[in-house]
Amino acid sequence: MLSENEDFVFILPKERKKHYQPYTEYRDHNGRWVIYGKKDFIEGLCPRMAILVGEDGVASAKFTKNPALSVPEGHELGKDHTMIVYCDGRNREEVKKKLKEKLDVDEMLWKYDREAREEVMRSKVHDY
Repeated sequence: MLSENEDFVFILPKERKKHYQPYTEYRDHNGRWVIYGKKDFIEGLCPRMAILVGEDGVASAKFTKNPALSVPEGHELGKDHTMIVYCDGRNREEVKKKLKEKLDVDEMLWKYDREAREEVMRSKVHDY
């Protein structure tokens, strides 16, 4: 199932499973694989990603409609987009293997949600 806002296209599971996870467990374990690439490449991953979401440990995913605000070395700021794949960090290696197999992507970076949240809070985006 796809949903979108002005910044992202969200790829959600077909069936929403009720899942309760205490905040401390979420904080300690949940994270994301981040895949960088040109817009056409990232958008091209969407149909295959939609099949994986809700299966094999992939909770959800989203991709940017606009170029990423920061990119790692080897990528082009202002040109590269991101696909963000959410999962529990305790099974991140299994998810990474599945992403490599199904999406044919070799390069991706892991980040815990708590690290991403801290980066956003430190960024100029939140300077008032």
